[in-house]
Amino acid sequence: RHGNYFTRFSNNCYARVFDGYTITHSVIQLAVHLGFKEIYLIGCDCSYLGEKQHFIEHGVPVGTGDNAARLMTSHEVVEKYAQKLGFKVFNATRGGYLEVYPRVNLDDVIANKHNNKIQ
Repeated sequence: RHGNYFTRFSNNCYARVFDGYTITHSVIQLAVHLGFKEIYLIGCDCSYLGEKQHFIEHGVPVGTGDNAARLMTSHEVVEKYAQKLGFKVFNATRGGYLEVYPRVNLDDVIANKHNNKIQ
């Protein structure tokens, strides 16, 4: 938990899907609900430079909080539930600031050479 930020994780998407300050949080819940045991993040660098911090201009107004803290809260909640529910999230992003999940090399993942698989 970072500051006042809080989110939850749903393993029953028929009932609800929690926001988690990022669409990535919602999509991971859906993937788990669909039965995926390994989830690979690509392009999830969690870096916000400059004033524009959103793809679209509406949503969280500028100056209402720390985007990095919101994102890290979301990812830490996912990792907590991953351990509890038995799925794994891997960070295959090149670079970036997200260090909550184990990093894997995207080229190795594509070539199916990494050895972080759930047994």
